[in-house]
Amino acid sequence: MHTMDVLLDISSADWISPHIRTVCADAKDTTYGIEAELESIVTLHSLGKNNETSADRSLEAREHYLRTVKPFPIEQLQCGAESVPERPCQCRQELCIGWYPCALKYCQVHDAAGKFASSYRCGIHTCKKCRRFTYSVSRKFFCI
Repeated sequence: MHTMDVLLDISSADWISPHIRTVCADAKDTTYGIEAELESIVTLHSLGKNNETSADRSLEAREHYLRTVKPFPIEQLQCGAESVPERPCQCRQELCIGWYPCALKYCQVHDAAGKFASSYRCGIHTCKKCRRFTYSVSRKFFCI
C-alpha cells in the first residue's frame, strides 16, 4: 500500500530526477509523491562526502523540497463513499504484475527405495506482486 500524500510541482522537481518532466508530461503541472520517500531524498542531498552533513547543503535541499512539495490540505473520504461529486476525495488504484520470474525451480530425484537422492534445476518459479496506490483528487470525477 502506497499512500501518495503530497503533490509535486513538476516544473521544480529536477532536483529529484531530471526525468520527472518527461515522464510526467501528461500531468501538466503536478503529480503525486510519497512524503517519506521525498524526505529521504532530501537527507541524501544533504549529505556531503564521507556522509558528513553540511549546513549549506542541508538548507539548499530543504529549499528545493519546500518549492516542489505541497501537502494535501485535509483528509478526505474514499471517492466511492463520497456522495457529493464536487468535493475532494481519495482514489485507490491497484496495479498487479501477475507473472514474473523470481527464482529457480528445483525438482527432487528419488532413488529406487523412494528416498531423496538429489535435486536438479527443472524450471523457473514465478511470482505475483501487487501495489495499491492511494491519492487525492479535487473532484470525484478525476478518479475515473
